[in-house]
Amino acid sequence: MEMEAYLKNSTELYKNGKFGVNFEFEGGYDPYTFHQYKLVEATRTGHRDGKRSYELYALPYIQANYQATEFVNLYAAAGAEYRNWKDSAESTASHWRWQPTAWAGMKVNF
Repeated sequence: MEMEAYLKNSTELYKNGKFGVNFEFEGGYDPYTFHQYKLVEATRTGHRDGKRSYELYALPYIQANYQATEFVNLYAAAGAEYRNWKDSAESTASHWRWQPTAWAGMKVNF
């Protein structure tokens, strides 16, 4: 069985006409997985046992938005994701680290 839970928040930092800057936050379980029986996973150093695994993350970022036309919104964002990247078994989750990230895109409404 899998369960996902997310928290999202958006705070407007600056707005002037068609241009705006927001602080965004997203975080949660991605997903939390339950198994009826214990799973055994082979690793380089031996075996890792677990009935439950999860990836917990936090992603704070700054996003700039520009309303190019009535129907087109352009955006670019930069932030860093904090996640247990390597070991996601519930009892041994480790290797938490920051991963810088950036993206750009556009949203078109029809």
